[in-house]
Amino acid sequence: MEPQSNIDSAVQLQRQRDGGASWFYWVAALSLINTFSAFTGSDWRFVIGLGITQLIDLFASTAEIGSGVGLLLSLLFAASFGALGYYGRSRPGLLLLGMLLFAADGVIFVLIEDWVGVGFHAFVLFFVWGGYRAARALQQQPAAAPVG
Repeated sequence: MEPQSNIDSAVQLQRQRDGGASWFYWVAALSLINTFSAFTGSDWRFVIGLGITQLIDLFASTAEIGSGVGLLLSLLFAASFGALGYYGRSRPGLLLLGMLLFAADGVIFVLIEDWVGVGFHAFVLFFVWGGYRAARALQQQPAAAPVG
């Protein structure tokens, strides 16, 4: 039987891991809201969304690509980030991949000099990094009965 402090530590690490991974759910959901907002003609957007979906939405609205194709591509990118959050809970490497992709997405905001978007990307990456570190720490703990 494990000492209570080890169990408490594991629970805390699981919460931190899950909290870090959940940021990808927020990014995906708010990116979808941004996409639907763009496709309804609204100029209103969340700053936390993906830059790539905002670019796709812009090109789709200017007829560079068809609106159906644009919607499908935006859905695909948003769903991918949601999946990274979900599967990253059990596979820390996917959290790391998600951070790399999100950092690359942040470059879009750097290029257009949207410093609020850059700042929020950094903010999200900080918390996902904490989740990644917790997930790695959980993997390195000796096998025990599942907690939570």
